[in-house]
Amino acid sequence: MNLRPVALTLSLILPGCGGESGRSLAAVYDSAGVRIVENRDVEGDRTSNWTVSPEAILHLGGTSASEGAELFSELNGVTRLAGGEVVVLEGSLSELRFFSEDGEHIRTIGGMGDGPGEFGEAGSFVRLAGDSLLVRDTRKSSLVLFAPGGEHIRSELVDRRTMWGLGNFTWMGWYEPPLPDRSLLEFLGMEESVEVPAGESGPTESHPNRLLIRVSADRSTADTLGLYRAPHAYFVELPGGSVEFVEHPFFERGHLAINTDPTMIYLSGGGEYSVRRFSQRGAPDMIIRRTLPRRTPTREEREAAWTEAVRDVTPERLSEIPRDLSVPDAVPDILGMVAGPDGELWVQREPFVRGQSRAVLDVFDSGGLYLGEIRLDVPLRVREVGADYILGDRLDEFDVPIVELYALERR
Repeated sequence: MNLRPVALTLSLILPGCGGESGRSLAAVYDSAGVRIVENRDVEGDRTSNWTVSPEAILHLGGTSASEGAELFSELNGVTRLAGGEVVVLEGSLSELRFFSEDGEHIRTIGGMGDGPGEFGEAGSFVRLAGDSLLVRDTRKSSLVLFAPGGEHIRSELVDRRTMWGLGNFTWMGWYEPPLPDRSLLEFLGMEESVEVPAGESGPTESHPNRLLIRVSADRSTADTLGLYRAPHAYFVELPGGSVEFVEHPFFERGHLAINTDPTMIYLSGGGEYSVRRFSQRGAPDMIIRRTLPRRTPTREEREAAWTEAVRDVTPERLSEIPRDLSVPDAVPDILGMVAGPDGELWVQREPFVRGQSRAVLDVFDSGGLYLGEIRLDVPLRVREVGADYILGDRLDEFDVPIVELYALERR
């Protein structure tokens, strides 16, 4: 389903109930059933009385976890169950690992193999109503369902040959978590990949766009949700004909968030602070925007961003990559998104480079109105938000993954 052209038919200024420090204003429009919320001239902070625990109430992983189930290397998902248990999908071994509220390892299920409940490659998973878990096996092209206690219920083959016939695009294989109704989200390429011409030197830019498609549960139809900006990158040809790939953290890119109960899909296209929301039927029903001043990085942040861009380049090749690559002079507005309870949307704005010591998130209510800002004193990548917790991951000083849970009190 394609986004309809926006024709503004109604304008209304709505005041938000703020604290004593002020209020937030939003211009709200309606166009053919699509609610458009322009959050600007924000004053006050309706989350100012919310508090986050100064320390994690659950800490898993890191360098101190030198062995065992708490040692992580590739986090493909994390969630918290209703009883307080935390489930981590360790991608390198395709294992679902269950931990108690106190951080004790309870059980591990899955793993690589051909038996019931085993995976070829567990790429992602989603927690369903009642705490059952639906895992997407990207190598076997299947969906695997587990009961809350980890018992294998069934496996369902996904016929990708049928899906390939639904559009004249290249299926990218960016495997997002399945939706609760077993429909699938896929990103489709809109242009050919960039190749460096033989004999040329210097960087060649790639500005790839992707199209987000929702494939029905019976794999018979594919609806277009919208454009998505994939990471902008440079392909640098080095002496001898080899090519190095450089992706800078200041490049704009799109982000995706999924709410499962009810099903809602949030999509940011990249390039501006704008998020589209799609209903359970796959129709666009809201656009959320926020106006922010441009965030110019400091010299230290630029150096940190360059270090991150070339962190996987070997030292002998690093000297051949030019430092004058054209990169944005401002930090992206959106660095990640997660759907919160009761239709909330949480948008992550920091950290944007390694070494930063905090996380900053904007919170919007179910109507798209800006509620305020939440800050954590750790550079947590937020994965899930509940009524009374924030769950995410970060890397320690040795780049070993850590999973942490923080208490959230809403007043």
